[in-house]
Amino acid sequence: MCLHETEGREVDTYAALSYCWGGDQLVKTTRANILSKKSGIALEGLPQTLQDAVQVCRQLTIRYLWIDALCIIQDDESDKAREISQMSLIYNRATLVIAASRAKSVH
Repeated sequence: MCLHETEGREVDTYAALSYCWGGDQLVKTTRANILSKKSGIALEGLPQTLQDAVQVCRQLTIRYLWIDALCIIQDDESDKAREISQMSLIYNRATLVIAASRAKSVH
């Protein structure tokens, strides 16, 4: 599993995750770690909500999953502004939106 940049191209089929952060995320994309996230992300290193969303996608054979903490560079204000302005489209165009609405945190 790794971070995949679409570079402006739309992905045909993807899921998006809606969930409660419950405070700052330990696992998130930053300018310092974006290259390593493109190389690989260990499933067991993700918080439980993210692991569960990945499992749902695997069971449904959905190849891509949009997770804000990973898909938005959290310490890049211009990336955050651009991505946040697109969030309604991101959720609207998703084949599936996974809503982890009962958990009080990502764990």
